[in-house]
Amino acid sequence: MAVDGVYDFSVLITRFLEGDRTKSRAAVKAPEAPEIDEELARAFESSPTARWAITHGMCVMGGRTPREYAARAMDFNARDGVAERIDCAALICEAEDDLFFKGQPEEVFDHLTTNDKTLLRLTDVEGAGAHCRVGGQRYAFEKIFDWLDDHTPVADAPRTPTPQ
Repeated sequence: MAVDGVYDFSVLITRFLEGDRTKSRAAVKAPEAPEIDEELARAFESSPTARWAITHGMCVMGGRTPREYAARAMDFNARDGVAERIDCAALICEAEDDLFFKGQPEEVFDHLTTNDKTLLRLTDVEGAGAHCRVGGQRYAFEKIFDWLDDHTPVADAPRTPTPQ
């Protein structure tokens, strides 16, 4: 299950940086990049959204500085053939107005090669269209648990071990 359906986390990070995304990715991972440090500091100071995203990201993914966190976050993705290797049932959730990852759940879904894949679109009308389904988590969890019920083997059914 990919409840936020993130295809490429670097899209979020590079949103706070000027210039070409590919060059920004490389600069973020450089041993020293004062211009990137300055851009991240400006984003941090000027945008409450950037401040929350960077602070929260440093807590979750680690990193003593915004750039160190950004470098770690750059590796969090399902691109470059990662999504294509998923061969089990997959639920990808998409929040209609996700301010961080809008459009990415569809990218994950489109790259999946498994025959058993579901794109669950959560909308504003349902109260679950915001990032993290703010305001509609109970509704979203109901839909997610329904999907799990439909994709969980019955306890008494024989199970085939998954090859390692």
